[in-house]
Amino acid sequence: MAALNGGGLQPFLPPTRTRNTDRSYLSGTLNGMPVFAKIWDPLRIEREHDFLAALDHPGIVHCHGWQPLADGRAALILHQSAGIAVENWNTPLTGAQLRLIELKLTSAVEYLYDKFCFHADINESNVLLTADLEPLLIDFEFAGHFSVRADFMHSADYSGEFGPDFASLQPAPGMHEFPGGRPYPYGVQYVLRKLRAASAAAGGAQC
Repeated sequence: MAALNGGGLQPFLPPTRTRNTDRSYLSGTLNGMPVFAKIWDPLRIEREHDFLAALDHPGIVHCHGWQPLADGRAALILHQSAGIAVENWNTPLTGAQLRLIELKLTSAVEYLYDKFCFHADINESNVLLTADLEPLLIDFEFAGHFSVRADFMHSADYSGEFGPDFASLQPAPGMHEFPGGRPYPYGVQYVLRKLRAASAAAGGAQC
C-alpha cells in the first residue's frame, strides 16, 4: 500500500461522523482505488483492521490495510463505497425492495455469526445503501470475535437483544465496553424500522 502522506487524499468529514471529534478522515484515490481512510488511535485501528481482514462478504466493507502515521496515529484504509447511510435515506422503497434489503443485511449478520463474530453496533449510520439497493455494513469499532459460536451473538446483531452472556465478556484492551446483559437498541430490525419510516416519509412502503 502506497504511503498516505503525499498520496493525494483529501480531508473528508462523513455526514454521519460529525460527532466523532477524536478522529479524522481522508478520501480519494490510492493506487487507482477509491479509498476512505479513518485516522485514529493505533491500537483501535490495528484491531479493527485485523477483524476486517478476516472477512470477505459483499455486504461488509472491504479493508485494504492500515498504516502508522508520523503524528503517532494510524490510518485504516477502506474501500470507498458509493452509498447513502440509512439515516440520510430519502427515497421511497417498495415492500419487495425493503424485504430484499432485510434479507441481504441478515446475510451479512449470518456470515459474521458463522465466523464467530458479531458487529454490536448495527445502526442507521453504519449501514449504507448503494444505488442498486445493496446494503453495506461498515464501522467495526465495537465488533467482537469469540472462539465459539453462540446464539447470543446473532441475536445481538439481528434483534438488538444482548443476553446475560454479555455480562461476562471482556473487550480487547483499549476497546469500548460491551453493553452487558440488557436490551440494546441497535440491530438489523432497528435499521429496518428506520428505513421503513424514511420510505414512508418519502411516499413509499412501510413494510
